[in-house]
Amino acid sequence: MKTALKLLCGVMLVALLGLAAIMNDAMPGSVASAETKLRTLTSDALGVSAAQWADYEIDGQKIILSGEASDPDARQAVIQRIKSAGGRGGIITGPVSSVDASALVVAAPLSEELAEPDDSIAQSALEEVTAPSQEPDAPETEEIRVTEIADTPPMETREEIDRSALTAVAENDCIKELKSTIEAHSIDFASARAELDNQARAHLSGIAMIMKNCPSARLNITGHTDASGNAARNLQLSGYRADAVRTYLTSVGISASRLSAQGVGSRSPLVSNETPRGRAQNRRIEIEVITGGE
Repeated sequence: MKTALKLLCGVMLVALLGLAAIMNDAMPGSVASAETKLRTLTSDALGVSAAQWADYEIDGQKIILSGEASDPDARQAVIQRIKSAGGRGGIITGPVSSVDASALVVAAPLSEELAEPDDSIAQSALEEVTAPSQEPDAPETEEIRVTEIADTPPMETREEIDRSALTAVAENDCIKELKSTIEAHSIDFASARAELDNQARAHLSGIAMIMKNCPSARLNITGHTDASGNAARNLQLSGYRADAVRTYLTSVGISASRLSAQGVGSRSPLVSNETPRGRAQNRRIEIEVITGGE
């Protein structure tokens, strides 16, 4: 009986020592030690070239990949290297056990709407605006008659002034409502994506309804990305995001002449890109309301 009790105590002691080793970050075999090993294996497997456009996060022994590959072969090569990093996965201290590559995509071709404008069309429009009027000069007698009428203000002048003042007040209130609505919700994107979700579409529909009552308002739409991946690809992706917003607003009745869109890549982050939450906040759209002669 005593021998059995001693054996049981010995087993429990060994188990407690093993658990303490796992919980102690400084001990080999601990959770922190295993994650450090896994991070080193993953970084080595990515290599220098793939690390410029591919990013990863660690969830236990699972590796979550994100970013934009230049072609399908490059994407598959990275996935295969990560899967084979250090051999098969084991319990707690093992290498990679699984790979989630759903956010690792192949770069899409440039949108046709992002192409440079045709200089000849712009020049033609400028010539139409600046061309002198071809109407014949009015007779002298008619000019005198107009002057005489202008010297006597019409009876409706006061009413027209009042209507103009009321219109200006209504427009000002409309602009305030538009800005408030824009600031009420954010437009965010999944990693390496430029598609609008249902919440973003509903928000943009509300903005469009107010814009129809604010004829002088125009919108400047700016797309942003987080700092993951290649800077040139991020600039391209941010343009896709701004273009998606502009396209949706035109589809619900807002004239394209009232909308401008551009992407700035990852140059203007809201917060640090060091955490997944921070990167999610930086993948966004900013909308500026422009009025009058601004």
